[in-house]
Amino acid sequence: MTARGAAVAGALAVGCGGGGGGGGEPIALGAITPLTGDLVMSGHNQQEALLLAIDEINRAGGVLGRPLTLETRDDATTGPGTAAAFAELFDEGVPVILGPIHSAGVLASVDAIRGGRTLTISGGATSPALADIDDGGFFFRTVPSDAVQAIVLGPRIVSAGIDRLCIVHRNDAYGTGLSTVIKARLPESVMVLESPYDPTTLDAAAVMDVCAPALEGTKPGAVFVTFEGDGQAILEQAALQWDAARHGIFLVDGNRSANLFSALGARVAAFEGALGTAPSGPDPRSSAGPRLAAFLSRFNNKYRRPPSTNAENHYDAAYLAALAIELAGGADSTEAIRDAVGSTGAGSAIGAGDWAALRAAVATQGQVDYQGASGELNFDIASGELLPPYYVQLWTIRDGQITDLEVLTVTER
Repeated sequence: MTARGAAVAGALAVGCGGGGGGGGEPIALGAITPLTGDLVMSGHNQQEALLLAIDEINRAGGVLGRPLTLETRDDATTGPGTAAAFAELFDEGVPVILGPIHSAGVLASVDAIRGGRTLTISGGATSPALADIDDGGFFFRTVPSDAVQAIVLGPRIVSAGIDRLCIVHRNDAYGTGLSTVIKARLPESVMVLESPYDPTTLDAAAVMDVCAPALEGTKPGAVFVTFEGDGQAILEQAALQWDAARHGIFLVDGNRSANLFSALGARVAAFEGALGTAPSGPDPRSSAGPRLAAFLSRFNNKYRRPPSTNAENHYDAAYLAALAIELAGGADSTEAIRDAVGSTGAGSAIGAGDWAALRAAVATQGQVDYQGASGELNFDIASGELLPPYYVQLWTIRDGQITDLEVLTVTER
């Protein structure tokens, strides 16, 4: 373990206490998290959701009577950082890895995931390309592909009457993937410009110059596919010419960050009324809604503030990891743990947060239908892809703040 890794892991292990976890030797789950770089705030959000789940599990008896701890490695929001994090966690011998939460990190580590033969569950990597990676059956994600986000966003761009659209996006698996599926949802009558950028050599003025011809349209529009760190420079520059009061401005999950819009200062006014999309848990008014509402309440009680995007997906990833180990009957056989994921979608239906009931169902039935805070959590076992229904949050900027509008249910893949 590196000195940095040891420091992070030690701090998190202390935070995973909570009594009731049994007297056996702890089981350490691995986590790959962007604690630095363009997704640093999302990384902290991931950690908080994982620690909440682990605390609940430990208080209800732990996994196989043993407490869980968390071994975290910072991937710095980069592909090389993610690959290094995988290598360290494989050396530690963790039975499950939670993360990475960015698609480029997953794609940079496909060979490692396949070769490491350790169940890997991401609650934030959304590129459509991840549906077809050769991971040996060891990669799952508790969040839907961005193809689902495009199903919602595409028609709204059309209904806004946009005739010229500029898609500003990171030139990586996430940005390129989301841009591609958005374009596929638009008719040929919409002229599309793309302005991909490398976040490591970002020239925001040059990026936005590419969008200038779109402003000549009858109804110009722009989609911004950014993360938090690079998003500030892009949106500050965009605000010099673009204004949601006159143009169609669309945002996505990667830039759904309160810190990002707060950092824009007075320029946030340019995004007042912009429409955004993001993966979500079920509508609070639906039959599945109370599970999400209960999770949000528990998160708020623990951290004294609401969670950010994908928190429920990360939380569910931790519960699935714990269930897979419980179902496998041990933490030593990574293949048995991987195969056990198939037994988390059948049997008695039990909701997120009730670890005692989940363990009891495993003990009596050898399976359990885990009903997550983020949704039903059924998988295509061959691909590791989440099956519908999916949930997408519509949001906007109101008075300079992120404001949720409604949750839509999507039943197509």
